[in-house]
Amino acid sequence: MKLKVFIIFTVISISIISGCASIEDIGLGGSGASSTMFSDLTVPDGFILNESESYYEITATARSGHLVYSGWKEASELVIFYQEQLSEYNWTMVSINITGYEGTLVYSKTLESLTIGIQGDVENKVTLTIDIAPD
Repeated sequence: MKLKVFIIFTVISISIISGCASIEDIGLGGSGASSTMFSDLTVPDGFILNESESYYEITATARSGHLVYSGWKEASELVIFYQEQLSEYNWTMVSINITGYEGTLVYSKTLESLTIGIQGDVENKVTLTIDIAPD
C-alpha cells in the first residue's frame, strides 16, 4: 500500500512540475534560433528572457505579449535574422527603421501585429522588446 501511495505521489509530482507554465526559452538545437511561447516567433540563440519585464496572454481568439530579451548581436544581423525567420511563419514586413545601434521592425499577419524594438550599444549588447497584439 505504501509503495502504491509513493508511486502515485511521484507521478503527480512529476506531472505538476513538468506541466507548470513558464516563459523560458526552449532551445531548437543548432538552428541559430530559440522559440518563444509563440510558435511562430523566435529569438536568436543566446538571448535571455527578462521574466520580470515580460508578460503574455493567449486566449482562444487572440494572443498578446510584451517580451524583453537581452543578448549580443549587431543590429544589422538582427534585421537579417528576423527577415529570414519571420517570413518562414508568414509574417509580412510593414516597415524597418534602423539607425545605428537602434531600430524598430514592424510586421503583420492576419489579425495580428508584431513590433520588435532593438536597443543596442557600441559593444553590440542588445535589448530586444517584442510586442505582439491583435489588430
